[in-house]
Amino acid sequence: MEAISQEGKKESNQNDTKTKSYEMCLKECGLTTLETRRLRVDQIEVFKILNGNENIERNMFFSVKEERTRGHELHQQRSSVD
Repeated sequence: MEAISQEGKKESNQNDTKTKSYEMCLKECGLTTLETRRLRVDQIEVFKILNGNENIERNMFFSVKEERTRGHELHQQRSSVD
């Protein structure tokens, strides 16, 4: 008898998730959207490239000042638009 009631609860929980929106399901599970996760991964990769943790030349993608400035050496150079 108890197994039947537990199975009924499982089915009702599955039906609830089918009717909820993607955002609501993510919020209930404490997850972020796929877009947010991809942006975070991109930011981590940029950090790795700039700090030399990847086997990629940072000059390939970024133009940075090599001289020491306030704080750190990784200030981006501003490009002039003519």
